[in-house]
Amino acid sequence: MSRRIVRNGRSPSAAQSAPEATPRPEADSRRGLCGVRLRVQGRRLEKLLLRLEEQGIYPRDVRRESLRAMSLTISAAREQGFRRVCVELDIAIASRRALGATYARERLRKRAALPVCACLIVLLLGLMSTRVWRVQVEAPPTLRAPLISALDALGVRPGAAKSAIDLRSLESAVAAGVDEVKFCQARVRGVTFTLTAQQAASAPEPLALTPAGGLYARRDAIV
Repeated sequence: MSRRIVRNGRSPSAAQSAPEATPRPEADSRRGLCGVRLRVQGRRLEKLLLRLEEQGIYPRDVRRESLRAMSLTISAAREQGFRRVCVELDIAIASRRALGATYARERLRKRAALPVCACLIVLLLGLMSTRVWRVQVEAPPTLRAPLISALDALGVRPGAAKSAIDLRSLESAVAAGVDEVKFCQARVRGVTFTLTAQQAASAPEPLALTPAGGLYARRDAIV
């Protein structure tokens, strides 16, 4: 006589024919990649869990803190549905904390203008580096004022474009236009234009021989 073994009230054939349980929609959120941690307070917490399951919302890491307080984690995509169920059951959400990728996404959303500001700052720095913002003259005190006036007349002033400054032509123009300039050199480093100039020395007084005389060599020689 054969016997049929029944486990958990079901025969082996019934167990084999039963379909496998499908994974819950929030199986991916179990990895902690996204989600929100919520703490709720109310008198119908068991009813809340049942209604959530009916709505297809499966919370994880459910912890009962007291008779009327409970904390749980749900997917960020299901948060709106969760809040609607809480309103229907008169259950208050005491706190909310974003987790993982949800936290990073919300932070970026709140600071959406940060990347735009960073790009604008880089663009402004690039534009500023193409111009001269400081003009300095290294010369004797008596030459500084004429040299600064000459440079301003030649278009060398704060805000001038570097591409519009021809250093060699500028040196020639300054040496020809400013008296008492013996030598000048112009250079640009970063955003600073520097002109170095030297003052010409005055010619010595001609030597006067009074009275006129002759020159005589002490010995014979070939010069």
